[in-house]
Amino acid sequence: MGLEYKICFPVPEGFTGEGLARRLPDATIPGSQWTAYDWSVEPYGFYFLDNGGNGSVSACALRCLMDEALRHATQVVVEEL
Repeated sequence: MGLEYKICFPVPEGFTGEGLARRLPDATIPGSQWTAYDWSVEPYGFYFLDNGGNGSVSACALRCLMDEALRHATQVVVEEL
C-alpha cells in the first residue's frame, strides 16, 4: 500500500496535463510490473500515489507536480490521504 496525496490548486479550464506528463520522470521499475508512482489530474488539482518503489523517482515526480501547481496558483495545499 502506497502513500496517497492530493495537491490542491485551482486547475485552469481545459488543463489536461499532457505536457506535464512528458516532464515527469519514468515511473517504471525495472523487472517489476509495479510503477514507482502514479498520478492524475482531478477537479481539485493532482492526485499522487507513491507506490514505495523508488523513493528518489517518486520524490522528483511529486516535486514536479507541486511546481506545476505553483505555476497556476500562488498557494498550493498538499494533503496526505
